[in-house]
Amino acid sequence: MATSVAVNVAGKRPLSPSSSELLQHASNTLEVTPLGAGQEVGRSCCLLKFQGKTVMFDSGIHPGYSGHVSLPFFDHVDLATVDLCLVTHFHLDHCASLPYLITKTTFKGRVFMTHATKAVYRLMLTDFLKVSGRGDDALYDEKDLVASLERIETVDFHQEREVAGVRFWCYVAGHVLGACMFMVDIAGTRVLYTGDYSREEDRHLQAAELPSVSPDVLIIESTYGVQSHDPRLNREKRFTELVATTVLRGGKCLIPVFALGRAQELLLILDEFWATHPEVRHVPIYYASPLARKCMAVYQTYINSMNAHIQGAFRERGNPWEFKHIQYLSGGIEALDDHGPVVVMASPGMLQSGLSRQLFDAWCTDAQNATVIPGYCVEGTLAKHIMTEPREVQRLNGEMVPLRMSVAYISFSAHSDYTQTSQFVQALDPPHVVLVHGEATEMDRLRKALSHKLKASAAAAAASTADAKSDASATAYKASVLAPKNCVTVSLTFKTEKLARAVGRLARGEPWMARVDGDDDDSAPLVREGTSIAGVLVQRGFQHQLIDASELPTYTRLGSASVAQVQHLHLSRPFRVLASRVAVMYQGTRVIEDGAAFVVGAVDAEKEASDDVKKEAAAVGVGGGGGGGGAPNEGTVEVRHVAKGQATMTWISDPVSDMLADSVAATNLRLACDPNPALGPPGDEGPDEAAAAAAAAKKEKKDSSSEQPSEVESVLELLKSIFGDAELHGDDESSVVVRRDGTSVTVSVETSLVRIMDNDEGGAPTANPAAAELLRSQVETAIRRLARILRPLDLTACC
Repeated sequence: MATSVAVNVAGKRPLSPSSSELLQHASNTLEVTPLGAGQEVGRSCCLLKFQGKTVMFDSGIHPGYSGHVSLPFFDHVDLATVDLCLVTHFHLDHCASLPYLITKTTFKGRVFMTHATKAVYRLMLTDFLKVSGRGDDALYDEKDLVASLERIETVDFHQEREVAGVRFWCYVAGHVLGACMFMVDIAGTRVLYTGDYSREEDRHLQAAELPSVSPDVLIIESTYGVQSHDPRLNREKRFTELVATTVLRGGKCLIPVFALGRAQELLLILDEFWATHPEVRHVPIYYASPLARKCMAVYQTYINSMNAHIQGAFRERGNPWEFKHIQYLSGGIEALDDHGPVVVMASPGMLQSGLSRQLFDAWCTDAQNATVIPGYCVEGTLAKHIMTEPREVQRLNGEMVPLRMSVAYISFSAHSDYTQTSQFVQALDPPHVVLVHGEATEMDRLRKALSHKLKASAAAAAASTADAKSDASATAYKASVLAPKNCVTVSLTFKTEKLARAVGRLARGEPWMARVDGDDDDSAPLVREGTSIAGVLVQRGFQHQLIDASELPTYTRLGSASVAQVQHLHLSRPFRVLASRVAVMYQGTRVIEDGAAFVVGAVDAEKEASDDVKKEAAAVGVGGGGGGGGAPNEGTVEVRHVAKGQATMTWISDPVSDMLADSVAATNLRLACDPNPALGPPGDEGPDEAAAAAAAAKKEKKDSSSEQPSEVESVLELLKSIFGDAELHGDDESSVVVRRDGTSVTVSVETSLVRIMDNDEGGAPTANPAAAELLRSQVETAIRRLARILRPLDLTACC
């Protein structure tokens, strides 16, 4: 079992109160944009953006429109940037634009829905294509539908998945079979999208779950605004009494429903009522929906996803979806015998077209007949219009006729009402609530009611506690309730925490930690606050791990490698002169192999190249390493005289070694440009001459100073080799000035402070501040690397 330790990188919540002031908070903006269902009901589609990730919730159409006008506002965003689309359920206003999204746009993300939703999805959309036709307004065809099915992946309830660093899982939403609420976690910030949900259990569906974790943002439906449903039993009684009254007086009762969803609930109610009331059994009940008949197989398959009532009925009596008093009507309106009283459930539920509209047109002028609207209706549909009790209605053929049939609205809609919504929000207690899927007026009423209720709850919580600190925090905390329009972005700012979890050797305190003297208890923590550790930071999505390089293959699919570099130098001066100049700059320069080579950089036993690296380096011809063969040590550069006028540099690449190699190469170039004839041409220096060159180098150093070169001299030579124009500065010559392209910076050797020179200090007038800042940054980097050579850390002092 791997040991792990949390290491704070930049936090959202501190590991402990004592360390909270050390955290560096980074603000991040989370954006929620409704592309549909923003202050309207229909074409649900909501976009979430955070930390460079984009998630789309639902992709429906508007039932009140047709063609491209019914689509969400896809052109408002770059769909190629969407990482995934999460579909909550199979109703057309939540999924019917998905084939268009997948086949007609630049969307390349992944799509997820539950198993039951995918099972019904194809049947629903095949029926939608037949009803909507194949004219110029057709959004897609059956080939596009099949292509979309190939892209859809399924997810189980509570199953956690991860896509592109975005974690998500789903909860039961009630509403219809397979409907779910999605919880999305991006970098530790959680967003819950409810879709359509109901917290009330009915005859066949479970109630929506209350998530076990609270979200930071709750995107919630607001279909019924501040309205509250009557108790379910009261609604069932009103419904059955109205249907019975209509047929017993010789009338015909039309119940427009969607093929799946509330229709199954009403079938259970009517079948039970007919079974217990013999006086109405002579009246036939027809369910006119071929689609529903096909989909009943899906309902039978997923009985285990329904509530205890249905599962109990299945165990006791067999299939609960085989009805005794209900017949399926096939063949359309011509097959219906309506010469006497009859009850017909027909789709679609809002009377836009299809069989339900044909029956309405035929029966609406007879006062004995009745229409029962059992669910929510969108503005602009006939079902919504007749609820206003108009005197006349227009038939499909354009004829205006009087509306004499009675119209009743008894809601069996499995949408959350105000009571459910307010309780749900209070239970989750999110900092931010975003309302979608509601008409503008109802949504605004709900926004005000929730804001008032949450504010009152916070005040009550503050008044009930005697703790002054809790008092202040409770008073300050209020959830923001927002109701954006379509294409209006809600921006929310979060301060996220970045933690790196140290694992393996680093977590066990190897090699950077030793137990403090006196800690005899083996259980005493190895981690001490403020301890610096080093490792490879590995990011997986938004999770970070700090791993020792040697253990990368153990905890990841990564491996570590070293790059052995070889560079050939053309010598314009004797090799001994190059060695001498380099030795002046770097105190740790050592002549090896009787002067045939020299090594730049301090030897550190902790940095010696591994055997594997040395073997690999030797295989590609990198030799030396202090005369012992193999690769040079890390942090060092070996320069070898190989022939007349030729030398090679070899090193294991790292920031320090790369800088040293650049410095040696620059020194060699400066020697080539030096006109001093005393330096002499390159010679054919064998071992004897090389030894003499080494002795001469030592003598030159001794003659120039009785001591080793000072840090100031080393810094000056380094900066000259890199930047060219550098000289000592100040009365005490304790700093160095570097000039380039009309800009000047000064370096304090003692403090390593690098700053841009003012005119008063003798600096050149700075016409280009950006160039001056670039020079300052480059010099600062060179000084920082040089400091690691001139003042090497004692690694044992960290333990």
